[in-house]
Amino acid sequence: MSIPTTASPASPEPVSRIRVWLWRLGITAWLVVLAFALAALHREWKHFHLDDFKSALSRLGWEHLALALGCTAVSYVSNAGIDLFSTRWIGKKLSIGKVLGCSYIAAAFSLNAGGTLLGGGGVRMRLYTGLGLTPGEVARMAGFAVVAGWAGNALVAGALLCISPSALPVVDAGLARGLGLLLIVAVVSVLIYNSWRRRTAESENSWPQTGLLFGAVLSSALDWVMAGLAIRVLLPADLGGIGTAGFLGVVLISQLLSALSHVPGGVGVLELSITKLVGAALPSAWLAAALMCYRVIFYLFPFAIAAMWMGGREAWAHRKKVTRGVELLNGVWMRLGPRLGGLLALVSGFVLLLSANTPMAPSRRDWLMDTVPLPFVETSHFLSSIAGVALIIVARGLQRRVHAAWWAAVVLSIAGIVFSLLKGIDFEEATILGVLLFCLVPYRGQFHRHAAMWSRRFTLEWWALLAGLTTVSVWLGFFTSRHVEYQHDLWWQFSFDGDASRFLRAQVGVAVVLIAVLLAQWLRPTPPRSQVDLTPDAERMEKIARLVSAAPQCQSHLALLGDKQFYFSKPGNAFLMYGEQGRSRIVMGDPVGEEEEWDDLLWSFNETAEDQGFRVCYYQISAATIPRYVDMGMRLFKLGEEARIPLFKFDLESPESRRLRQARSRAARDQLSFEIWSGDQVENRLGELRQISDEWLAKHAAREKSFSLGRFDDAYIARGPVAVILKNGEVCAFANLWCGGEKQELSIDLMRHRANAPSGVMDYLFTELFLWGKLEGYQWFSLGMAPLSGMVAHPLAPLWQKLGALIYLRGGAFYNFQGLRDFKEKFHPEWEPHYLAVPGAWHLPAALADITTLIGGGWRGVIGRSKA
Repeated sequence: MSIPTTASPASPEPVSRIRVWLWRLGITAWLVVLAFALAALHREWKHFHLDDFKSALSRLGWEHLALALGCTAVSYVSNAGIDLFSTRWIGKKLSIGKVLGCSYIAAAFSLNAGGTLLGGGGVRMRLYTGLGLTPGEVARMAGFAVVAGWAGNALVAGALLCISPSALPVVDAGLARGLGLLLIVAVVSVLIYNSWRRRTAESENSWPQTGLLFGAVLSSALDWVMAGLAIRVLLPADLGGIGTAGFLGVVLISQLLSALSHVPGGVGVLELSITKLVGAALPSAWLAAALMCYRVIFYLFPFAIAAMWMGGREAWAHRKKVTRGVELLNGVWMRLGPRLGGLLALVSGFVLLLSANTPMAPSRRDWLMDTVPLPFVETSHFLSSIAGVALIIVARGLQRRVHAAWWAAVVLSIAGIVFSLLKGIDFEEATILGVLLFCLVPYRGQFHRHAAMWSRRFTLEWWALLAGLTTVSVWLGFFTSRHVEYQHDLWWQFSFDGDASRFLRAQVGVAVVLIAVLLAQWLRPTPPRSQVDLTPDAERMEKIARLVSAAPQCQSHLALLGDKQFYFSKPGNAFLMYGEQGRSRIVMGDPVGEEEEWDDLLWSFNETAEDQGFRVCYYQISAATIPRYVDMGMRLFKLGEEARIPLFKFDLESPESRRLRQARSRAARDQLSFEIWSGDQVENRLGELRQISDEWLAKHAAREKSFSLGRFDDAYIARGPVAVILKNGEVCAFANLWCGGEKQELSIDLMRHRANAPSGVMDYLFTELFLWGKLEGYQWFSLGMAPLSGMVAHPLAPLWQKLGALIYLRGGAFYNFQGLRDFKEKFHPEWEPHYLAVPGAWHLPAALADITTLIGGGWRGVIGRSKA
């Protein structure tokens, strides 16, 4: 575990109790809805026997399954059609195949995971940004899809209620038809409103063309109809008085209720809603069999394909040469290993629990009776349950790349395979565990964190997930054994037919494991906050300077200001620079050093800061590092855009450089000259440079900043090099240079001039720096970030984007946002977004306040207005 070189002795501020309780209330509501749905569904389905359920399943032939798969395919294609319409609206020309693939994968993840960490929102963002779209454009597509998707639902539901009001049995036919007509009118109103807003808006592209929106609504309507037909074809031809139209209405209403419940995949809610609304029109066993098959065909099967497809897309996107396919696949699996390993451990553990709580197949029981001794079967059944719950617990450690968790998962997977085969020849579970081993064994080095398995307390979300999975498995066990009358002797009955007895004994083992983990977590002491000197020693600073000089990103030079603390990776070849303000621990920029150590460094820093009571913030991170922060569960907010000049394409004779040529000619008339001073030259004339700096600060009524901006410090400036503009041998302007490693990037920090400097002196300075940097072989020149630049004010954009765009346009009285963007725009740069990563949206206001205070050097520096 890495040790931070510095820490603040101040105690953290208490976390808002209201926010904590609201968060817990949301998770509790999720569990309550799930528990209520399962309990109610158990009451609805308890009247039929398992034999009735098996008989209903045997009624389904290959033709039923083929029709259901066909309807599912048309439904997913229709859903993808919405994204095709949205890409035409935002003006992006993407191939139909790529859009269909991205939409399918995102839809499959959304249907199965809902709003969890594995939901489709993050997957959609990752896929479409990989195709060249910006996060803002993906957000507009998502808003378009929401409007079109639910408008399609309302259109189909309205039409079905008008045709067959029996779909809503809780109201009379007249009211149901009136409600259906109202839904159709609402959809038409949305289309009319969109058309009106498009005509009256300042920019027509702010609102989609009505034809596109209408086409998307029709595509959504077909999606909903096919989703309902995928269940309908699994049911008997005669649906009684409800009819096909009425049943489709029932499915649409149930889909709406399952979406509103926020239960992942609508598990239990969808089945309960359809069962209640259909009523006595169908036998419960037939309906249960159809719904179980529908769950597999419409949800799980497409999700499995989407997961494999996404893995294939990642492999294809990161390929370098076809001949290196094997090496590429290995690299992709190494990058996906931690997340995929944790996910598969969850799935494998849950499957083991479900398998242990359900009866053994009769044909397999007969084979076991003739082949395997009963003690082996009983022991394997009991231990497979313990292995299942242990795999779910270990999944958290796999997500954090803990080496001990890797060993535990490998041992548990091998044991699970043996137990699955001995307890019931369950080759299905053994296959899943084999896939988990395939993801873990070859990539042991990726689970490189030598932290204890209990180095972190489980979050409430993980406890809720563990409780939810265990509850579902226990419910299934009681449901399949509901016809066995409880007796005390059941605990001690051992036979091949004793499925209920094995289930009861397995729950004891699961309960013991869960209680042991709960006690271990509860009794774990909170790590003490480290108390160390805030100033790194000379040896450490020398190492920091060496890593900074080798780093391609110029921003790493902020580590040399002397106002930051540092957190090193365990091997010591990478570090984070950060500061503390209030209860925020704020990291400046991307990690510096060997990129192979970044993942472990970020996880370790995050966990250490949280254990010490700090809110972790990552300020001005680049777009390239976003996946790392998403993996840690951070929320990202755009801060602005950085202007970068491609020096390898810079040409002073081009038409775009006309103003720069004029600045150079004017400087020649004013007898100005340009020089680059080394550290020794700077040290000899520090007094002159300080005089210019003080004069500039006084003229602008400004004070020195810190943290994300440099300040005039003798030791810092004397490191050199410094670019200067001379007039008759005297310095009239200067800027200290940041030179990136491997000559990837060049930038400046302080940029100051005398009050009587000639007009356009800074344009001349930049022109000469571009020419010098290109001559020296640098690839890029960074002009720094334009705050709040590139924000989107579209109605479908996130609230933070709208607020940022408003401040950018109307906040000139406080800071010249637009003027700074215009100044940099005249150099014709390429713009790259920078982001702020915080633990959650609720943390954003406090994090921004702490960051602003830290940069300004206190509230006085924040409130005191600068003319700059």
